[in-house]
Amino acid sequence: MNIKVSTGFSKERVENFYKFHMTRIDKMRHLFYVGVIGLLIIAVIPLLFLNKKPSAIIVTIIAFIADVILITTRPYRLSRAFKKILKDSPMSEKAYHIFIKDEGINYMTDTTNEYFKWDSIVRVVEIFDAYYIYVSDNKAIILPKHAVDYKERQKFDDFVINLGIHKKYNY
Repeated sequence: MNIKVSTGFSKERVENFYKFHMTRIDKMRHLFYVGVIGLLIIAVIPLLFLNKKPSAIIVTIIAFIADVILITTRPYRLSRAFKKILKDSPMSEKAYHIFIKDEGINYMTDTTNEYFKWDSIVRVVEIFDAYYIYVSDNKAIILPKHAVDYKERQKFDDFVINLGIHKKYNY
């Protein structure tokens, strides 16, 4: 396998990556759901053990309202986080080159040249229009599908599936 790709970051591509990562891959999303479930438990416990005293009802209402606020404002908070990341992102609008071989991946920009062996790749995530080649839990090389011809994409798919690091998402 010998795939060479020269492409660039667009704001849309970077935003799509962060949206995908923060909503599907990032482990912090589990903390959010644990917090929501914890608040629901806090909302129910006073009613169960305090025999519907006014203070129990007040605690339940407050915890329930906090839960509703957390759930309904999550998209807004994620959107703000994406905008901040894009604003602070030094990668936006820069060109990069990817050389994929059987031994590993070489990733180059104007300022960096990094080489990753396949055994150090955490996962390869496939979505509708790109591959995210995770070189760590929170860092990925974005390989747009349109930049690779169909036969090379098939070879790449087969290769990463055989390595056991490929996962496809409907995103």
